[in-house]
Amino acid sequence: MTRVLTCAVGLLCALLASCAQDEASTQFNEKIMEGSRRLVEVGSGFGSALRPFLEGGRGNAATLRLAHATMAAELKLLELEMRDFEVPERPGAREYLEEYGRFLGLQQEFLSGPYGEIMQIVDGPEPPSTETVARVGVIIDQAASREEVHLEALRKAQARFVAGDTP
Repeated sequence: MTRVLTCAVGLLCALLASCAQDEASTQFNEKIMEGSRRLVEVGSGFGSALRPFLEGGRGNAATLRLAHATMAAELKLLELEMRDFEVPERPGAREYLEEYGRFLGLQQEFLSGPYGEIMQIVDGPEPPSTETVARVGVIIDQAASREEVHLEALRKAQARFVAGDTP
């Protein structure tokens, strides 16, 4: 999630420099960047709630459930907001929005897939074994790998949008 924000800030600066005269494009990109920032924020909450478990402790399952529910609610809200985005008349804008939608879809998939699996593991009655902590680490690493692929596609779509290119 932190990678999303780092990428977002860099590309936003590039967009603002190239689109200063194009208010619609700037606003469009700012909406996507704000959504990314909000996603990073709720993802960080989930990571923070998971940290005690990953360090071999019991953690607080209720806090983790709340963080998971918060992520789900924020994703739903972002998906609804995305439907109302005004797509500017700029080459690459539609593709950028579609890539953002795919990225949100991946995050939604994570909630029921990898993160859902983590929720089941953490809700167990006993403190985690070393093997269980390792399994959760593998799940997180696999999700991060998939996320990185989608982030790269989103970065490229944003760069094409900034440049005014189409794929």
